[in-house]
Amino acid sequence: MKGGGAESAILFAEVPDFYAEVERRAAPELRGCPILVGGDPGKRGKVQSLSFEARDAGVVQGMAMDAALELCPGAVRVPTNMKHYREASGALVTHLRGIFDEVETATLGSAYADIHGGGGMPEHIAERLLPRAAAELDLPLRVGIAPSKFLA
Repeated sequence: MKGGGAESAILFAEVPDFYAEVERRAAPELRGCPILVGGDPGKRGKVQSLSFEARDAGVVQGMAMDAALELCPGAVRVPTNMKHYREASGALVTHLRGIFDEVETATLGSAYADIHGGGGMPEHIAERLLPRAAAELDLPLRVGIAPSKFLA
């Protein structure tokens, strides 16, 4: 994926708060609850991912889990499950590959796609992609579109 050319358009798609959103998908009763994904507080575990509700309470990624639970006592702590995150990330990439010819994984839960010649104006492509991806993947998705990966 080159990007940066006069006619290039790169789409960056990501699931915000990826680990926490995958956990919500697996346990719908967690929707609306603050979620902390990470290690055991009794073993000096750290917050690896968190939901926006936990972030609003002042928790940040990398914080000690016991401190995070003090800041956000109503939070649900979920142990990290890398197998589920890899599967969900793979589903995102597969979904994008069903739409675009050139897709590149960025990180777990995010990918780039070259959308040049992808069937319309970039904003229309994004408008079609978001609801379809949300329905198929059952995960929230946000996108950025720009001439290069850096800007997308």
